[in-house]
Amino acid sequence: MIACSGELQQNLSMHSAEQEELRSIRTVAVPELAGMSAADAKRLLRWLGLRMDVSGERKGFVVAQSIAPGSRVEKKRTITVTIADQDMERRTM
Repeated sequence: MIACSGELQQNLSMHSAEQEELRSIRTVAVPELAGMSAADAKRLLRWLGLRMDVSGERKGFVVAQSIAPGSRVEKKRTITVTIADQDMERRTM
């Protein structure tokens, strides 16, 4: 199992009946990813049936995303996220 934050892991856990229902849904709402770690954002998007393309750093935190949170999109859509490392964010503050 891939490690992720306890809060995200708890939020993504569900019963098998709920998983089956989720698989039948063709569109999903894009979540707010800003502030999430790159790894957690990727896991969340994958769980929703979406793909992630990365702009910027490979590790760090999401600072922007290509599709606005709350937008409904077809599953398998690619969301481009901009990642900045934590040190970079501190230097700009």
